[in-house]
Amino acid sequence: MDEQSEAKNAHERSELCSNSSLEIDSQCFEINKTQEEACQEFVFDLDLIYDTISIENNLVCNRKWVNKFITTLTMIGLVIGPTFSGSVSDKIGRTLCIIIFSFITFGFALTCGCLGTYHWGVFAVFRTLSVIGSAGVGVTYFVLVMETIGPKYRPICGLLYISTTIGLGTIMLTFVVAFLKNWKYAQFFMAFTAIFVGFAARICNETPRWLYSVKKNEEAREALQRMAKWQGYRIDSAQFEAFEKNMKEDDKRSAEESEQNKKNIKDLIASPFIRKVTIILMLNQFVRGIINYGFLFNIGSLKGNIFTNNIFNNLMGIPAFAICACLINTRLGRIGNFIWTLYLAGLSSFLIFFGHLFELPLLVNISSYVGMFASTAATSVGYVYTAEVYPTDVRNVGVGCCSSFAMFGALLSPSLAILEDYVWWFPSLFNGVIAVIAGSLSFMLPETIGNPMTATTEEFTALYGKRSSKEIVEKYTKKEESKSKNGRHANGSLENPSFKDSEF
Repeated sequence: MDEQSEAKNAHERSELCSNSSLEIDSQCFEINKTQEEACQEFVFDLDLIYDTISIENNLVCNRKWVNKFITTLTMIGLVIGPTFSGSVSDKIGRTLCIIIFSFITFGFALTCGCLGTYHWGVFAVFRTLSVIGSAGVGVTYFVLVMETIGPKYRPICGLLYISTTIGLGTIMLTFVVAFLKNWKYAQFFMAFTAIFVGFAARICNETPRWLYSVKKNEEAREALQRMAKWQGYRIDSAQFEAFEKNMKEDDKRSAEESEQNKKNIKDLIASPFIRKVTIILMLNQFVRGIINYGFLFNIGSLKGNIFTNNIFNNLMGIPAFAICACLINTRLGRIGNFIWTLYLAGLSSFLIFFGHLFELPLLVNISSYVGMFASTAATSVGYVYTAEVYPTDVRNVGVGCCSSFAMFGALLSPSLAILEDYVWWFPSLFNGVIAVIAGSLSFMLPETIGNPMTATTEEFTALYGKRSSKEIVEKYTKKEESKSKNGRHANGSLENPSFKDSEF
């Protein structure tokens, strides 16, 4: 071969390795007339981002699995963080726990930015540790909000927190990354943001629920007085004394009942009806974990500007909250909303499949946004429903098990993303099928709208075991219509509430 031909072949090999418009498999090899070799160097598109962990470590082609492995470690951190912070916050309080975990996040995120450049493994370890801290902060803030808000607005605030906080935070980070264009600087930004989050906890009241639970009655009184002052009320000593007396009696009675009725995971499958509800909820939460994080992790594979895609995808939490907040107390109830959101997530997954099949990138993008909306809405409704449906004696066990199954599903999502490189059609079809199955199984769940939380498994079976969801919804609707006609709708004039009977 003459020198001119050899130079031409070398130029073609170089173009093949660097041309970002080619399929990724073909970018991973140098090809000439006689052999195919793996590329030793890569040329990356640096128009949007100057530097990432993938660029620094060449995590492409046969090393793409490392990205998914790092993501899986991150999901493990999301499991460990809330578990660990839950125990800590019960012992030292909500606000102090937030402060400690904020500084844990700060320390490991800062270290990740400083040392992560040496090797992707160092980055993965410190990123996981920082995620443990940030997940602990997020869940503890959620507990603080839910323990502080009264029963009237607690479901709405819960939906608002779950649907919007993560999405809006991700959108803010998207703008930061688009401006800084370097993963290290973005890492430093996240680290110093954790400090502000920790200091913000200092201006929050410790929750009266926790203060009373650890016998810090004076501090609890002060916290309640501050809360009452913000709303234009004042609580006198007689109200405090009456309330605390009733609370002590309730605590004593609860302790006796708890001692007599200690429950564990076996009690979730002890009777046929609660066993059916538990199995369906665990499967649904497992599916919800897969599809929710599946749509989230799918952002990087969408056509177009990655920053724009990320913003649109995470904005979906806002309409998800707004629509669920409007519909959750209507005739649709909890189950109806759970069903339509899961069906919509399944339909979106099928449309993503057809979009790839017929090479319609716009359809893929729009379907991904809609799927993110649906899966976020399903997540919000699922949290509210799971907390309502279980009786008190197994509520903690039931909610904990369902949350664990959701995280198991989330851990599976990165593996499905890896499969897309080999069997492109499988993840979208799989997500669509399981979402439709989960929605269909939800028809067998009891509706909780308008019903009080039950205390025991026996009460749960008596209330829901022989009544259809349709009957429960019709009864609730008639009750609300009657209230409206009599001018005593729940959203009527504000009265000074009885502190004795109020919840905090």
